Amino acid sequence: MDERRNNIRVWWHLFRIWSLTATIVPIWVAMCINRFACRTNFVLALLSCGALQIACNLLNTWGDYRGGVDRAGSPCSHPELVDGTVKPAHVLAMGMAMLAIGIAVAAVLIYRCRGLFWPLLAIAVIGILGVLNYATGIRFKYRGFGLICVFFLMGYLLIAAADMCLGGKMTDPANRPGFGTWLFGVTLMGLPISSLVACIMHANDMRDIEGDREAGIKTPSVIFGRKGALVIYTALHAAAYVTPLILLADALSSRSIRDIKSWVIAFGVTIALVLPMTVRTVHRAFVNRNGVPSTDWKMLLPETARIHLLYGLLYGLGCWLIIIL
Repeated sequence: MDERRNNIRVWWHLFRIWSLTATIVPIWVAMCINRFACRTNFVLALLSCGALQIACNLLNTWGDYRGGVDRAGSPCSHPELVDGTVKPAHVLAMGMAMLAIGIAVAAVLIYRCRGLFWPLLAIAVIGILGVLNYATGIRFKYRGFGLICVFFLMGYLLIAAADMCLGGKMTDPANRPGFGTWLFGVTLMGLPISSLVACIMHANDMRDIEGDREAGIKTPSVIFGRKGALVIYTALHAAAYVTPLILLADALSSRSIRDIKSWVIAFGVTIALVLPMTVRTVHRAFVNRNGVPSTDWKMLLPETARIHLLYGLLYGLGCWLIIIL
């Protein structure tokens, strides 16, 4: 029994179940904007994208070990392969199995959305290629493109696919003139989620900057240095508030009390609750508790992930509220 529990604990860590919020949040936002329609497709999207993310996590762990990044004596967040707890072949096999599950569920979802067969198939192929080439194959992660991949694949591409499957209503929630095109709607409404999920990835890179530099991995943090990493981290957080400000400016320009009240109800709570967390986290990235320049970024990853989760949940509810108000 103890051995079984230990095995579950090991695979839980390798799967990184806690990281699945990166998949859940974009699909949740799309579900809210589509007024909680197509609930079966919502579940299928969660299952497919969740399996694909777990596959990417496992292949990332396997790729780091195979490429010599995770090795004896090196700092690594997943030492199971290094210390022999799990065999590399088992991690690879489990990663490919999760990839197969994700593809199978995606096939069912695409079949259910036959009217959007080709666009969804194209997005699915891009997503699968991203999983296979992030830390393996082309290895975007090691070539300085990891942040860009996460921004688009785990942000815009996932939001666009989820919206297609759930109804395709991702224009401006209030459906005002000038905000009506689907592509503009995805670009506008998806920006906060894309920037924050990329911020999680960047926080991970900031934490591992020394180890990545020693291993020869080119991340933006390594390429631009600590000051550049802080600028990128701050900019990604700031980008999350661009969409609510654009919608506020539009509401103010319309001089409609109803539009302004709707915005306050829909997005005021999100900003009031999340902005202080954002300010504290960014400040801690710059200075430590003693007020001197910070060199310890270990806590940025969980703190950024919490901001992404809370912002995403409230943002989705805000989009739904502004539709029904």
